[in-house]
Amino acid sequence: MIRECIGSILFIVVFASPAYAQVQCTGPFLPVVPDGATTTEEELITIRGQVEAFMRDSDGYQRCLVASLRQLQAAAASDEDEEFDPAIRRRIEARVNANQNHKIRVSEEFNAAARAYNDAQSPDENQADPAASAPPES
Repeated sequence: MIRECIGSILFIVVFASPAYAQVQCTGPFLPVVPDGATTTEEELITIRGQVEAFMRDSDGYQRCLVASLRQLQAAAASDEDEEFDPAIRRRIEARVNANQNHKIRVSEEFNAAARAYNDAQSPDENQADPAASAPPES
């Protein structure tokens, strides 16, 4: 019984989607953006480098996915017996879209952290000189 299950799984893995298995693109490291109000300048600089690397790596990842899709489509077009499975295209496009959404989220999180850091570093204008905001005496 176990042997039959393993055989069925192996058959599905090997023969069900051989073209999709050829996509060898590795997603980039997703940085974690800290709370800017409590982070140090060094930590913010470090995370900025990680965010910039993530953006560069994401662009390469997306290029790899698109190139893989084109290769798979070309291979299917050159073989009269092989038809390109549209589900493969949808899966690859979903990976591109998910990565693009990660890029947007990480960018927004970093910008919010940088603003929070800057706000935490600048003195509050309302508390700077209470006498300056008092109404003049008549």
